[in-house]
Amino acid sequence: MTFINANVLSNFVSLQCLSSLLNALLQNTMAEQNVPAQPPTRTDEQIVPRSQWLTIGKSNLLFNAQKIQKNPIFQISVDILSNTNFFQAFTASANVPAIYLQQFWKTMSYNEKTGVYSCQVDEQWFDLSADLLRKALAITPVIPAHPFELPPSGNTVIDFVNELGYPEPVEIVSNIRVNYVYQPWRAILSLINQCLTGKTSGSDKPRHPVLQMLWGIVTQTNVDHAELIWEEFTQGIQTFFSHKASHNASLKNPKKKVTPLLIPYGRFSKVIIYYLASNNNIHRRPESAVHHTGDDFILGNLKFVPKGESVEVFGMAIPDPLITEAIQQSSPYPSSKPFIT
Repeated sequence: MTFINANVLSNFVSLQCLSSLLNALLQNTMAEQNVPAQPPTRTDEQIVPRSQWLTIGKSNLLFNAQKIQKNPIFQISVDILSNTNFFQAFTASANVPAIYLQQFWKTMSYNEKTGVYSCQVDEQWFDLSADLLRKALAITPVIPAHPFELPPSGNTVIDFVNELGYPEPVEIVSNIRVNYVYQPWRAILSLINQCLTGKTSGSDKPRHPVLQMLWGIVTQTNVDHAELIWEEFTQGIQTFFSHKASHNASLKNPKKKVTPLLIPYGRFSKVIIYYLASNNNIHRRPESAVHHTGDDFILGNLKFVPKGESVEVFGMAIPDPLITEAIQQSSPYPSSKPFIT
């Protein structure tokens, strides 16, 4: 017969009780995390009547990483972007209930006192921020232990564009056109402009945040690209508000031509909605129509020579640190050496 000290037995029992309690808490936590979303209390028609649905504009294009273009500078540009911490912002998309996409923009609001943008998804309201967009796009810091560095503005940006190469000295940022920036930077700038903003034309003017993104890439500086993308996103929201006001005014005036109201940033909107739904137990509405990734507007073939020109002009060569070993071993690299230091 084996004898057990009473104190030892007491400690053993206590440990068993503690273990049972921890297991129970863990099971309850897991159960809470896996609780299915409550059935929706409103139908799609009650959230946003179909007659009020808006068309999704051709903006914030989706980049297909498998698409090949003949000009070798395209693949080199993609390879450079793929080494940044925000490349997923070019390729991310999601399948979401179309009604939530409509509701997202139908309920979009801005509080001028607090500077906070808000929207509703199903029954819940959410505040939108650069941090939310950062999480939705899975943008992680380049150097986690180091704070972000502020990108340049004003004359520094102008000097930067002149260094990259432009037909004539740039004096005002608003005069810059994507198509007139020299290669290989024009291709990268075009990819940023078309995939991360509402700009879809090479003649569009890249705003400060876009040029600051390019500066961060070229100088390999720890820039908060998520904040810059958010700045462009909120600019799109404000433009949407302005168009909405003009649209509503047109509806009240029978003699005035009605300006169609389009949803901007359809791809980013879906990514945000998917992130919110995944982290807040929002009903997925399996019976509702879905806006699929395949419904996104896809980036087409880039034009590498400005309209009316026949020769591709190159400016500042790509700095050595941007040319990784993988790029050097890629097929486009040998034919692209003239613009690579």
